[in-house]
Amino acid sequence: MTLAIDALHSAEGPCLVHTITGDLLRALEGPENCLFPRLISVSSEGHCIIYYERGRFSNFSINGKLLAQMEINDSTRAILLSSDGQNLVTGGDNGVVEVWQACDFKQLYIYPGCDAGIRAMDLSHDQRTLITGMASGSIVAFNIDFNRWHYEHQNRY
Repeated sequence: MTLAIDALHSAEGPCLVHTITGDLLRALEGPENCLFPRLISVSSEGHCIIYYERGRFSNFSINGKLLAQMEINDSTRAILLSSDGQNLVTGGDNGVVEVWQACDFKQLYIYPGCDAGIRAMDLSHDQRTLITGMASGSIVAFNIDFNRWHYEHQNRY
């Protein structure tokens, strides 16, 4: 089944999950003080990472259960999930790319800051290069190795 998530029309309220034909499946209600959804990324397993204003993030299961939440000190402008849905990458006005474990928002890595804010991000097909579009108009590419963090996490637990 193909799903659509309506964050744009949820100016002050839940993100709505519905089928392409318009049948409402879920309303993802954010925690307290999470009223204005701005960005969303959905993993292939159906986990929904939602960024609200003022640095607030929530991770929901496709069934609407709140799995994790966090707050950061940045006005986030771009988020994306790795292809396996295990890692979240964020970037914003402070020009810093951060990598998080998607399930619990544990911080895995912080890249050195850039001289301009980040406005857009995407991953290369092989998931080894992160390309960022900067507020200055420049493009910056970062080497990224999700396997490294996956391996370190498995060895610790």
